[in-house]
Amino acid sequence: MGSRGRPSRPISTHHRVFISGGLYTSRMRYDRGYFRGKRAILSVTTGARADVFGPGSRGGDLATLLWPIQYSLYYMGFSVLPAFMSYGVQGHGYSYASEDAVRAQLEANKTAWARRLTKLQHDHPIPFPGWDDWDERGQLRQEAAIA
Repeated sequence: MGSRGRPSRPISTHHRVFISGGLYTSRMRYDRGYFRGKRAILSVTTGARADVFGPGSRGGDLATLLWPIQYSLYYMGFSVLPAFMSYGVQGHGYSYASEDAVRAQLEANKTAWARRLTKLQHDHPIPFPGWDDWDERGQLRQEAAIA
């Protein structure tokens, strides 16, 4: 709470976590950011099955849901790898499968994560535009269309 019992004014995530002038400046962002040359990956767990995610689905489109986090990492200069999703992680009293099925799913998730970690050097980063891809107004240049 702020002064006089009012809620505090929201502050940008970047200003709360990263201090301007320390880890980023007006020109030290995106592909020229402090963490350039380093890679980042999200490991995301959900209690839902994989088939409930996608455009227009009940779980939503994961690319859209994760974009703000992944773009924030890119803003700081990281090359961001596609997220690892661990589905069917149930808890907090929610259960959609038998205990044996949940244990088997967790083991499968752990195995898949371990396998993914051994192959990270082969992962391609998510394509984001860099400084040279924008014009003087900050708009994406036509010749630099990102897939």
